[in-house]
Amino acid sequence: DDLRFFFQFHPALQRLSLRLLLPHRWLRRLREMHWPKRLRIKDMDIAVEHAGHRLFLKLERAQFHRLDADDIRLPGGEEPGFLLDGERFADWDAAASSYNACLKAEIFERRWKDSKKEVQVGDILDIPFPIAFQGGNGKDNVVFEFYSAPAFEGDQVFLVHFRDRETACGHFAVVAREWEQRQARFRKESVDAIFRNKGWKVR
Repeated sequence: DDLRFFFQFHPALQRLSLRLLLPHRWLRRLREMHWPKRLRIKDMDIAVEHAGHRLFLKLERAQFHRLDADDIRLPGGEEPGFLLDGERFADWDAAASSYNACLKAEIFERRWKDSKKEVQVGDILDIPFPIAFQGGNGKDNVVFEFYSAPAFEGDQVFLVHFRDRETACGHFAVVAREWEQRQARFRKESVDAIFRNKGWKVR
């Protein structure tokens, strides 16, 4: 515990590693003693599980949410694995990828799944559907990309949203013909309006 607190007194000490301070046999002895058993990172008390020569930080996903890759610094200089809600990951990249997949699904369900925006045909006339949009961000500044396509209720046109491109393309394939008809009708009505404004007769 004294060694653990030694690295928390000053920010400069947090960048040090015991590999720079102790001989190999001492480091091996510390690992045999299953040290450290806990770490304190961002005011969180985190348990450390020893599995062979690997160390795994045991975290709830809510705790992982608060961490960045640069926050993870083991006293011995090792790169830890992670146990997120009991699921084991070999390194930060694997843990962050899984976390991001879950977070993306949660954001879509909460913000976009049942959301629809009424639009005018003229506002989206030349958009190549389905169109991607940024719907959030995850760990390591990963962008969460979702997709939009038109849907219809009577004369109303809405943009509805999809979690992945494949699902969006499947939806758009069903409505593409109707969308083409509405585009053509809008263009015709726009041309007719121009002629009427000029005083020309429109048949």
